Amino acid sequence: MNDRQDAEEYVRKQADWLRAHGGKRALDVGCGTGRHALYLDTISYQVCATEEDETLLATARQGAKKQFGLVDFENAPPDQLPFADNGFDYVIAWNVLDKKDEAFARAVVSEIRRVLKPGKIFQGAVTAFTDAQVRVLLDGFEIADLSKAGEHAWRWTAKRH
Repeated sequence: MNDRQDAEEYVRKQADWLRAHGGKRALDVGCGTGRHALYLDTISYQVCATEEDETLLATARQGAKKQFGLVDFENAPPDQLPFADNGFDYVIAWNVLDKKDEAFARAVVSEIRRVLKPGKIFQGAVTAFTDAQVRVLLDGFEIADLSKAGEHAWRWTAKRH
């Protein structure tokens, strides 16, 4: 299994489990071409996805159109999410937090905390932070899993307090 397949399996297990236990609304922050958003749509989540790169967003929308998906794609930066507080059961931000600096990552996590319902799940991955940096970023979350996914790569599943 390659790194991408392993990442997909990691996300799918959590998404499937949460959906089976009542999760209804999901948000894919920095969705890129939409791979996670499109999968979440196939397992009956109400999915919103954000991306600030118009080219990637167009590709994601095209993918949704091909699978007759109902994903609500929004052009928005990850540190300024256009959603109400406490609106999502599941938020994923895969390789988004480390696109700029730590201040940006903190702003993104703050926005995720704002839109995620208490007790619900945030899953993410980074490729340029240390274990200690990830733990600081996830302050205010109960970390269920934090695992190394490469030399400087980490992925996690955490529950909002």
